[in-house]
Amino acid sequence: MEYSYITLNDIFSPEELWVTETLFKGYSNVSAAFTKEGEEQILNFAVRNGVAPLLYRKKEISRLSPTLQSALRNEYLKSLGRNTALMVIGDEIAKKLNSAGINVIFLKGSYLVRFVYYDSALRPMSDLDILVDESDAFDAYHLLNGKECKRDYLDRLSQHLPSFNYRGASIEIHYRLFPVNIKYKLPVKRLLQCGHTDSELNTLLFNTAHNLLYLTLHFYYTYKQGGVRLSWLYDLKFIVDNKGDELDEQFFRDEVESLNLEKPVRLIFTLLTLLQSGSFFSLFYDKSCESEAKDILKLFGLVSNRNIYDGYAYMYERISNTPGLFNKISFLKYLLLNDRTGKKRSFFKRLFYLIKNSLKVIIFKINSFLKVK
Repeated sequence: MEYSYITLNDIFSPEELWVTETLFKGYSNVSAAFTKEGEEQILNFAVRNGVAPLLYRKKEISRLSPTLQSALRNEYLKSLGRNTALMVIGDEIAKKLNSAGINVIFLKGSYLVRFVYYDSALRPMSDLDILVDESDAFDAYHLLNGKECKRDYLDRLSQHLPSFNYRGASIEIHYRLFPVNIKYKLPVKRLLQCGHTDSELNTLLFNTAHNLLYLTLHFYYTYKQGGVRLSWLYDLKFIVDNKGDELDEQFFRDEVESLNLEKPVRLIFTLLTLLQSGSFFSLFYDKSCESEAKDILKLFGLVSNRNIYDGYAYMYERISNTPGLFNKISFLKYLLLNDRTGKKRSFFKRLFYLIKNSLKVIIFKINSFLKVK
């Protein structure tokens, strides 16, 4: 199969290109003779995208100045300290919930740091995400937070309860993997049937193929909400590189097909293929996805890593996939009146921003259509 690789030079600065190629290809043809300003750009780009600890462990950084190597080392050590503390708290939470008869599954960074990355510092974490059975979610929240969850202010179609602080760590209790009202989802029960139990903590684990699929969809919908980080994309490469012996290609293909997940998987795997991340991702390479893949790559270099059009497109998808007029109105009411923590918002202020940003999205769509024409 021939790939029409996107010229990354047209997307990234030389400094950003050096970081991206060093991580995903394992080498870069960009000269490492960077100026002081260039090395600052490397550090800022790596920190902003959550890959500074990874970069520190690459032998290629020997070509960089001692000052930059020291700065990357500091980021590595900060990640090590923070992740170690979060893992201790995560272990405590798992034991506490298990003793109450509540089964726990670690998600995202909590899973990756424990079971995928050989060095816990390589994958920076900022919070803890756990999955429990829907019937146990409110009990788990009360047990850990010490107070009842405000059910009246919940997005009942969401996948998790409002986050809260537990011993200095931000905790998110999930009872689904994705919101009910989005197009592409993973059924938890199906994943559990193929999973197993970690004997050390007595927590449940999805198999490697399902974790790869979950994190692929998570990246896709995070992008659709308007934000991306290079580290989330690297997670997928790292799973394939280090857990590839546990990946059954045919099983993965069958799951993607039976769950109708071809579109998001093709987009993200095409992106990884263009970054030359390994042959596994070429399973779902699709040349027609290259243009959107290029748009995603551009987001990594933005200071905010955000795009208002994508964020509102995700919201519109949730509205569109909400069944029934009454439920649509209830969901819109929730969006206008509450934030994720259950705090009240100003209705008219939120309505103003919703109308203003919706008009921006419409104008963006019209301009994009005219450019194609």
